[in-house]
Amino acid sequence: MAVRHGSEVTQYNTPSKPLHSDGSVNCVKCKRILQVLTQTEQEHLVYEGVTYNDYIYIIGHLEDAECQKTRHRLTFFPYTECLMASTPLPAHESILCVVRIRLGSILESIPVSGRVYFDIRSAALVRKDSIIGVPDGLVKIWSECNATAQRILLMEAVFSQTDDQVMNKLRDYVHNEPDLLLACKIVFKQVSHYHSPRRRTARQLQASRVMMESKWNSSVGDAEFTRVVVGGHKWFAVSSVQIHVWIRQPGDSDINLDLLDSNYYGFGTLYPAVDLSDVNRVFQCSLALVKNAVMAELPAGIVDTGVEEWSPPDHLLDAGTLQQRLVMAAKETAYERYCRWHTTVSRG
Repeated sequence: MAVRHGSEVTQYNTPSKPLHSDGSVNCVKCKRILQVLTQTEQEHLVYEGVTYNDYIYIIGHLEDAECQKTRHRLTFFPYTECLMASTPLPAHESILCVVRIRLGSILESIPVSGRVYFDIRSAALVRKDSIIGVPDGLVKIWSECNATAQRILLMEAVFSQTDDQVMNKLRDYVHNEPDLLLACKIVFKQVSHYHSPRRRTARQLQASRVMMESKWNSSVGDAEFTRVVVGGHKWFAVSSVQIHVWIRQPGDSDINLDLLDSNYYGFGTLYPAVDLSDVNRVFQCSLALVKNAVMAELPAGIVDTGVEEWSPPDHLLDAGTLQQRLVMAAKETAYERYCRWHTTVSRG
C-alpha cells in the first residue's frame, strides 16, 4: 500500500473567481484585518461581514513576509460572510501529529496488490460553496482505476477556538464531503484565555535578551503538560484534553455529528482522567470502513485475498505516547508565546 505524507498546503493559490459577491472589495477593512493579523498576539480571531472578494484580497496579501511570520490558518464561510483566523501551535498539533504517523503505518500495512494510494495531509485546502478552509488533518484515497481522490478521514483540533466555532467547521466539511468515513475533534480546554505578561510581572524576562530554548526548557523542568510557568507568568495551562470521534453509519449519506450515544461515536480523555478505550474502538471501526473503501477501489472482478484477510489493530492511540508528546508541546507552545511577546515588547 502506497501512503504519501504531505506538509501544509498554502491558501494563497485560491482561485480569485467570486462565488457570492458583486466584485467589490472593502480595502479599508481588509487592511485593518491584515494589520491585526500581523501584529496581534491573539491566537484566534473572528471577523463578520467579510465578502468573498475581501477574503481573496486578504489571502493574496498574506504572502507578505510580515504576515507569513504569524502562520495564520484561515477558514472562510461565504454564505455567512464570516472569516476565522487561527494560529496553529505546537500543543494544537501534538496529538494530530501522533495520529497521522500512526494512521500512516497502519494504512501501509494493508497488503493490497492493486495500485491504491493514500495521501495523509497535515493541512490541505478544502474549497466548497459553504466553506473554504484548511482542516488540521485529512486522508484521501485514490487508485489507478479511479483517479479522483476521495476524502475519507478528517481531523480538527480545538485550542483557542470555541467548541461552537469548530463544530460549525466540522458540520460544513461533513456536509460537503459525502465520502467521509470519520471525523475527529481534539479539544484542549485552557484554564483561562491566554494573555501576555503584564510589565510588572515579567520585568526580568523583558529586560534580558531572548532566552535560548534549552535554557527555557531547563527553567520549566519536567513538569506535566498541564501548566508551564516561567518568570512568574503562566505561559500555558490546560484544564482538560478530550478526543471525539464520529464514523458514518450504514446507509447514511453523512456522518451524524449530533449522535453522541451510539456505536458510531467515541469519546476519550487524556487529562485529567486517561481513557482512550472508546476512541480506539471507534477508530478500529473506521479502519474497517477504510478496508472496504480499498476493496471498492480495486478493478472490477478482482478479488484480493490479502486485503480480505487484513484486520485493523485493536487500538490506534497509546496514551503514554500522546502524553509524552504533550509534555514537549506544552514547553514548545509556552516558548513560542514567550518569543512572540518578547519581540513585541522589544519593538515597543
